[in-house]
Amino acid sequence: MTWQRFIRVARTAAVVGLSAVTTLVLLPIAINVGTGGTAPGFLARFQDWLWPAVAVLTAVTVVLGTWDRLRAKSEPYLKGRWDHPSNRRAALNRIESWVGSRLDSSLGRRTGRELDLKLSPQPSMVICPVDLIEDPYVELGEPSSNHDIARLFTDNHSELLVLGDPGSGKSTVLLHLCQKLVEEAREDSTRPLPIVVDLASWSPSSQNSLRLSAQLNPLPEFEPWLLAQVVDRYKLPIGHVKKWFRAGRLVLLLDGLDEVNGDDRNSCVDKINALTEQFGNQVAVCSRIKDYQTLKEKLKLYQAVRIEPLERHVVEDYLGAVSPVLDGVRGALEDAPRLWELLDSPLMLNIMALTYRSGEAAGAPEQVGAHEEPHRRLFDAYVVEMLVRRHAPEAPFDSERVIRGLRFLALVAKNPFWNDLVARRKLMYRVAWLDFVPAQAVHRMFTRFEPAMLIGMLSAFGFAVGSRFGLVEASVVTACSALFILVLVARGRSDRVPVRPERGDRRSWHWGAAGFAAGAVGAGVAVWSARQLGLLVGSGPDFVGVGLVVLVTFAVAFANLVTFNSYTPGSLSFIASLVPAVVMIWTGPSPDLVAGLATGFAVGGLTGTVTMSFSRLWATADRAGFGSPGPRGRWVLLDLAVLLVGAGAGLGAAGLLGASFDTSVLGSLTGLAIGLLIGPVTAVQAIFPFDVTHGLAELLAKPLAHGELPWRRTVLLRFASDRILLTEVDGEYRFVHALVRDHLAACDPVRLAELVRRRVAAKPDGE
Repeated sequence: MTWQRFIRVARTAAVVGLSAVTTLVLLPIAINVGTGGTAPGFLARFQDWLWPAVAVLTAVTVVLGTWDRLRAKSEPYLKGRWDHPSNRRAALNRIESWVGSRLDSSLGRRTGRELDLKLSPQPSMVICPVDLIEDPYVELGEPSSNHDIARLFTDNHSELLVLGDPGSGKSTVLLHLCQKLVEEAREDSTRPLPIVVDLASWSPSSQNSLRLSAQLNPLPEFEPWLLAQVVDRYKLPIGHVKKWFRAGRLVLLLDGLDEVNGDDRNSCVDKINALTEQFGNQVAVCSRIKDYQTLKEKLKLYQAVRIEPLERHVVEDYLGAVSPVLDGVRGALEDAPRLWELLDSPLMLNIMALTYRSGEAAGAPEQVGAHEEPHRRLFDAYVVEMLVRRHAPEAPFDSERVIRGLRFLALVAKNPFWNDLVARRKLMYRVAWLDFVPAQAVHRMFTRFEPAMLIGMLSAFGFAVGSRFGLVEASVVTACSALFILVLVARGRSDRVPVRPERGDRRSWHWGAAGFAAGAVGAGVAVWSARQLGLLVGSGPDFVGVGLVVLVTFAVAFANLVTFNSYTPGSLSFIASLVPAVVMIWTGPSPDLVAGLATGFAVGGLTGTVTMSFSRLWATADRAGFGSPGPRGRWVLLDLAVLLVGAGAGLGAAGLLGASFDTSVLGSLTGLAIGLLIGPVTAVQAIFPFDVTHGLAELLAKPLAHGELPWRRTVLLRFASDRILLTEVDGEYRFVHALVRDHLAACDPVRLAELVRRRVAAKPDGE
């Protein structure tokens, strides 16, 4: 079960439980008290709070019950039959809005005129159906223009493959085709709905491919992924999309076949061929021509066209037609004729238009690094000029911080785990981005943050338990926790240690202080909250305390029995878990026993979860190349010293504040013993409906990216979007092209930031 599904189930259970408690228990008692009656004994001292409790619980129930609707209130809601005209109109509106957002950053939108691209027929690139032999009208004949793309698509039985070189305008042509098909669908209700889907992120083994598989069976793996993309992008109900798809009422405009991982590309072609044969949906596919020619199989479509490289006279005519918008580009070409060698595609013309639109040639590629390839020099000039043109002293980030953050996001987007153009606000799945953090951050995490956090936890355990129960209980708790941490470290860490960074680490104390504060505060709050809850339950009727302790004892015993694979440890653990229950029945359910039970749960659960989360994080970091051979005992010795310091500090602080050393502690020790047994269970996730240690490991990994990516990521993304380094589409930030993404992923932030500083210093005052 995923975190999201668990939260939904928990929210539903909370709504049902709170409704039952409020309407069946608290409300009748409150009415009885208000009319002169009395409350039951266990609620007598709380009777003045009954009506406030009813009001608060009712408000919480209403919020939980309407949570999903409140979150989705900004999204138009489709309901009723899937083929209802209103659903069709709403879907077309969303598709048109998304396509318009994608085209906002195109050259044609900024100049008011689309570039003329020549499309040449490539019939040998596809496997034509047999019935095409008797249908000669579909031959293209002479080359056509990109302005005729809708006619070409329709004349070729609505099946077309668009090929071209990198940056040749394939995606833009596909978006314009979608626009034309949306217009036709508005005029003719029998026309299918066009949708654009990026193929780059598809993989048979990817997490994304299986996201909605449970809802869409019995469709094969490709179709659930495809429909999930439509649902996520256009915010359409999954039921409607599924109906439209199966009825052949969707035009599938599939972009980026070449960006699918090489090992999966042939499989993707097979899936597309099977999809068109099975459901009869209209299809257009885009791909780089060189990558497509390496495939073992060809697409079974009616026709293929290639977008030819730009010719000089086409560019000259275009610059003249849109004058004076791109006069800066014309001036740059006159000053540096070698730039004509780069103008072989619409992307390069767009980049040059952004770089030289002000008429300045100060950022010419010759000045950005003559030792590099011309295309890379132009991309560098583009990045520098975008940061210089809108440079502001009060900017939230300096140039190096912006470029470093964009490089990190580009590396994440380029990773085969995602393989798309999205610049992500949230870093999910540490395996997809941990490779790109500096080794210095990993070294700080495991040699500064983790030991300090364990010291803070043990100190808080010793102090909190000692001040509330006594030094005997605190000694037992800290000793058990320390022993448990050592066992987990010895078993969960490999014979490797973090790589030591080459340069000195002057910020280590920040990580140590943060780790100690996190451990001390988290453990202290957990122990205090658990004890208060235990005292509240223990002060109620005896049958509540007895039932709770017996139930929890048997649950822990069963969980420990399941946790251990071998028979003997499992049996011994089961028996050891039952012993405290026998002692509890003998001594009676005292408040100290129940409070000790809750406190032990907090200590054992937190110890096991935190220790195993660090071990899981280290396993990922080690696989990412941040480990070097080293003795396993180094981990154990380091943690032993850390734990002794933490336990001694906690016990010492409790003793100085007057904690007693009382040996009559059978009740509280019994509760603590039961609770501490939860530790081994949480370490292997045997009693949770989700993977709690992996979830915490994801959270602990977040600070590792801070050196590359600032905490205010939305501000960074908006800052980059304002400077046209990213484009925003329906609240999602994307790189303008795969070539731009790849260039940023390989750039040097320090060098580019220095070029920005020089350009800013060279600008005249007031410019």
